[in-house]
Amino acid sequence: MAALARQLDRAKDCALECQFEFDNNRFVFSSTPDGAQPLHPGSITTGFRRLCDKAGLKGVRLHDLPHLQATQLLATGCRCVQSAAASATPTPG
Repeated sequence: MAALARQLDRAKDCALECQFEFDNNRFVFSSTPDGAQPLHPGSITTGFRRLCDKAGLKGVRLHDLPHLQATQLLATGCRCVQSAAASATPTPG
């Protein structure tokens, strides 16, 4: 929740800098300073690909990062990852 609150503050600051009024019913993750349009998920992926290209990383997907983090945490003996992974697994309905 703290990260979401920080993003909301950034969105409000951006709107004010651009001389827009930020309406609390707008998008917190937006492609426009006033929060009128949602951020398209593909833009995150595109930005990640550009960063990987700059860093010379080939074949790394954004989707791979949570798996990498979970694997590294499990290697340290962290049990929280096991319970989080179990709760994230979809169950047949």
